[in-house]
Amino acid sequence: MATIIKATGISTDKSIKSSNQHAIEAGRQCIEDAGIDINHIDLIINVGIYRDENMLEPAMAAFAQKGLNIKPDYTKSQPFNAAFSLDMMNSACGIINAIQTADAVFKSRKIKYALIVSSDAHPSNTDHKGFPYATIGGAMLLEHTDDNKGFHDFSFNHSPTTDQSVKGYLDFNNLSEPAKERLTVDMPGDYKNQLLKYSSESAEEYLTRFNINRKTVKLVSVQPELNFGRKIADIVNIKDDSIMDHYEQYGDAHSSAITMNYHHLSKENSFKSDDTILFLAAGAGITTACVSYTV
Repeated sequence: MATIIKATGISTDKSIKSSNQHAIEAGRQCIEDAGIDINHIDLIINVGIYRDENMLEPAMAAFAQKGLNIKPDYTKSQPFNAAFSLDMMNSACGIINAIQTADAVFKSRKIKYALIVSSDAHPSNTDHKGFPYATIGGAMLLEHTDDNKGFHDFSFNHSPTTDQSVKGYLDFNNLSEPAKERLTVDMPGDYKNQLLKYSSESAEEYLTRFNINRKTVKLVSVQPELNFGRKIADIVNIKDDSIMDHYEQYGDAHSSAITMNYHHLSKENSFKSDDTILFLAAGAGITTACVSYTV
């Protein structure tokens, strides 16, 4: 038994400045591509970090649920139970946390589909010069299967200190703009070098522990800088020549990077049956997350 990807969707329209709207648009494309009845989606997880107007409540997943009209109400007479939505924030690694959570819920045999959405945007909904992440969205629809394909062997690592971590916060000493339009993101000068180092070490440990064939495994990673995935592949001796990188086109896709890169690769038929994919996420913490996926 395993969890598999039914469909993915992305939202890259530059005219959209809202994190909520990007998540909704990506979710809509994902559901249309899957060709399913939305009434069979029982779980919605949002893994985006930076949201419109610095909103904390309700969960951003609830906005996606409402925007996609996925069973938003507990009504006694309706034939389906209401869907459950929640946020799960862990920098760019949140997508792997969400997949693991959905996988656990699937084992209860109580849900049919789980939808994971992601997006990041400056709270002012403008192209803010100091905001280091791409304003885009992603969506991944998961289902359960009784065969041996799908996700397996989740692994998470955390650096012993947060000295090199990115810190995003609302600076209340700065009163020049309304609080809902302000955001400070502090990124240490050596952050990306440390992220690459820690990610490579995590990938090496994972490949060795699970005895993964480095000549055939496919790598899908985040993209905090140009050629991040390719650099990791070179360091750990992965031979994959189809590594996707959209940094020049979009910049750092942050919480949507894994979904976006998998989406493009799958649309280009880069995977064949029984391929093994290594999903590698990395972000503030420094935190890394790895999981294998059998196509």
